[in-house]
Order: sequence, then structure tokens, then C-alpha cells
Amino acid sequence: MMKPLSIVVLSLALAAMAGCGGENLASTTEDGGHTQDSGTDAGADGAADVDTDTDADSDADGDTDTDADADADAEADAEADNKASVQFDWAIQGTDFPVRTYTCEEVGAAFIQMSFTVGQDTHYTAWYCTGSSGSAETDANFPVGTGTVKFELLNINGNLITTGVDKNGNVWGEVELVKGANNLEQVDFQFASNDVWDPTGTDATLWYTWTIDDPNPDDTDFPVPTADQCTTAGVDYVVLWIWNPNAEDWWTDESIMKADCAAGEIIPSDKFLAAGIYKFFGGFYKDNQPGPDILVYFDDFGDPTIDIVAQDAPNDLGVASIVTGAIQLGDLTLNLKWQDSDGNYQTDCTKAGVKKMGFLLRSDGWVAAEVPPTMDQAIDCLDEVVLEGIPYGTYEFLTEGVDDSYHIMWYRICNEISLSQPEASYDCEIKYQTPGQ
Repeated sequence: MMKPLSIVVLSLALAAMAGCGGENLASTTEDGGHTQDSGTDAGADGAADVDTDTDADSDADGDTDTDADADADAEADAEADNKASVQFDWAIQGTDFPVRTYTCEEVGAAFIQMSFTVGQDTHYTAWYCTGSSGSAETDANFPVGTGTVKFELLNINGNLITTGVDKNGNVWGEVELVKGANNLEQVDFQFASNDVWDPTGTDATLWYTWTIDDPNPDDTDFPVPTADQCTTAGVDYVVLWIWNPNAEDWWTDESIMKADCAAGEIIPSDKFLAAGIYKFFGGFYKDNQPGPDILVYFDDFGDPTIDIVAQDAPNDLGVASIVTGAIQLGDLTLNLKWQDSDGNYQTDCTKAGVKKMGFLLRSDGWVAAEVPPTMDQAIDCLDEVVLEGIPYGTYEFLTEGVDDSYHIMWYRICNEISLSQPEASYDCEIKYQTPGQ
């Protein structure tokens, strides 16, 4: 199931989130502007052991440099062993009375990011933001010493929503990390109620209908689409979305705002919405298994806002009249190049170290295609993504890649992708970085 602008996006699931409410995304180090994987220390140590044995054999043959290599190996071993891990609990809290919690989706958060800065070096780890609270634990990949720690809630684009505070309500600052485990206890992300958009209520319900290839579009009779008409139009289901202006994201409740194409209407039986002014979007989707679902038609209501009033009768949102073939569709090919840890771009994702990936193709807030950001649905890394039957338009392509440990190490949004003819092809270079960097 996709939505016009996914919050829990785009990304691939990773390990190391203890308890509920998140998944460890990534850990990288930013050193003088160059991004490096701080999770490679263990691998470096293993390589060092092999090199030492080889150097010793070479020395027996009269080769030199054994002492220098051994010193370098010992230094690498010491550095790898002298690392710190971090544990903490987190929650998204309201500041008004009575105190309540908010979910990541309600505040528009996609990621929780921790950073630790020592001197000129900043080290990052990020998690998917799910639920309203949880417990997090990093790998042992932070340097030992005194530095500045920061916790941030980020949206899907990696932009800051708010900064976390400690149990006393103070923004996190200088801390000392020691070798091994470090418990930083509690991190809270605080929101006032008027900063959180909540459309739910008991004032109103909605009525949204659609027809396909209406033989008499000028009359007031709008026939329910038949199963054959839905098949011909390539539509399997319809979802009604409401725009969340605070999160800049679309919201829906699938249990009451989704219906099969042949149903011809969405009309929740109970009042579920607070009276107010809303912006709506009707998405008509093709269940494109085993590939991602595709948005083949859409109803943007002319991009107006609609005043939903408190009443017993449903608020009528009108009729979407779909004409087969009215929206031009084309095939889009994305040629991907993946940056490796040395900064070079590879046309073979496996050579760059990418294991799995996820992506979404979006335009003006709605998503045309998406691979869900879950461990069981992330796909093997690709050097080419081909999407067929995409509506003409201008898109952004957001993709993330994970390594063998399921840490997100690649993240990029490629812009200005235009589809205005039956076939189009674009190159997209995926950077070696975490979402918040």
C-alpha cells in the first residue's frame, strides 16, 4: 500500500532497535567532509590480521616494511577495540495538560537521528521512527571521549523537525562516552498540541464516488464501474487522502478510506472527521504484483480546499469521472550508480557493497510507485529500475540502499525527472551517506 507522500518511507529495515518503536538505519562518520562507514572498523581489523600474516611470510623472503605494517595493524586493532556504544529510551511527548504522547506519523517524523561530534568529526546513527516511544541501542562504533551529542527528529527528506531533550527538559550537549556501553537514559521530543495536526473527530463523515467511461457524462446519473471497466482501466483499488499541512504529508485511514475499484464509492458509516477545511486527493492504483503498485489515475479535486461541516449526512466530495486513456502513461527507466566507500561511483551495485534497496517515485506530493520500506519487502539492489505505465509528469526519485548488515548507507533524492513521452531514461547517482547528513 502506498500513499502520496510516505512518512515511514523509504528505507530499508535494519537491525539494532531494541524493544519497540524503531529500526537502526545507519552509522557513518563524517571526517573533513568525506563520509566514511564507521561500521567498517571490525572489517578493517579482520583485514589487518590477514595482512600481518602475509607480511611475516614476505619478511621471511627478505621483504621489508613488516614492522611498519605491524605497527599500523596494531594501531588499527587498538582503535577498533576502543569504541563506545549508546543506549537510550525515547518518546514523543505533548507539553499540554493532560499530557499525552504522539506518534511519529502524527508529527511527520520519518527518522530519529543521533550524532556525536568530537573535534571536527561527526558520527551519525539513524533509526526509523515508528510508534510513539521505544528503546534504542547502537553498535560499538562511536569514539571514546568527550563530545557533543544531539538527537533529532527528521522528516522523509532528512530535514529537522525538532531536537530531543533530556529528562530535565534540556537540549542534549556535552557528554563523555567511555569504552563499551553508555546509557544516556531518556530522550524526549516535545510538541505542543497546536503544533500537531489531528483530523480525527466525531463531527462528520465523507462520501466519495467514481465512475469509469460514463456513457452519458452530461447527465446526473453516474453508474458504478463494473469489474470489466476497472480491469480495462487498470485500476484495482481507490484510496482517499487528506493533506497534513504540518507534516507536508498525506494522511489516510485504510480501514475506512480505501475501497475496491468496483465498489464505486468510499462512504465511512461512522463520523470520523473533525469539522474543518481540508485538501483531498483520490488515488486510483494498480496492484502490480510482484512489482510496486502504480498510481494510474488521480483526482486532485482541482487542488482546492473543501469545507467539511458538522452534520449527520455525509459531506459529498463529488464524483471522479475516469476516462480510460485520458491520462497519458509512459515507461520510465532509472539508471543507478552507487557510490562506494572510497567516493567512486559503480555501475554494479554489488561492487559498491549495496545489498538491498527501496525507492519511491513521487510528484507534487503523490507517489506514483513505491517499494515499501520493510525488511521483508525490500528488493535486491538494482543498477536499473524500470517502471511501466507511469502518468506523464515531473518526478523525484528517492532511493535508499543497505549493506550486508542492513544498515542504510546510501540515500539520494534525484530531482527533475520528466516523463512526457512513451519512454524516458535518466541517470541517478546514489550517495554513500545516511538520510540526515
